[in-house]
Amino acid sequence: MKLNHNSLSAQLYRWFYQVYDMPTNLCPYFWKLVFMYIFIVPYSIIVLPTIIMKDSGENDVRFISSIIIWMMLFAGIFALFAPITWMIWGFGGKDTLMGNLQVLGFIVWITGFAVLATWGAIKFKDRKKNQKYLWSEEDYEYVENPDYSPSFATIAKEFIKAKYKRYCPQITWDDKAK
Repeated sequence: MKLNHNSLSAQLYRWFYQVYDMPTNLCPYFWKLVFMYIFIVPYSIIVLPTIIMKDSGENDVRFISSIIIWMMLFAGIFALFAPITWMIWGFGGKDTLMGNLQVLGFIVWITGFAVLATWGAIKFKDRKKNQKYLWSEEDYEYVENPDYSPSFATIAKEFIKAKYKRYCPQITWDDKAK
């Protein structure tokens, strides 16, 4: 099985486990990836301020970056706080602390949905690069896409096939960026 050494999963794997050498067998690599994806969010929250403080930038930049990170963490807490408290107790009132936190939480939710919708629209627009055939207006038929490159099978799909056939494939790491 051929995998890209510069893929997002491989980069996250090296960052999470603090290694450079990648495993050459799919089975342990798959289970380590599953473990990593389960625990990467809490690990990132704990480790991120440390990473910022080790940054070689100036003290002002590190201080401002750490403040922004903790503000984002509190925004996430507000985002969780708003719908839960609204469903349990209703709206907290116009001039109360709970009402203000609920409003802030809903603003975070709306902003998150707007960012997600924008990202989805961009990905939807770029989907033509991954299609094998495109509609040609000149020829009124489907023609081959010159930008299409067949993708490798996903790691999970390969792992399921390997478990079904009772073998564990070897991984060869390709350093070319796709």
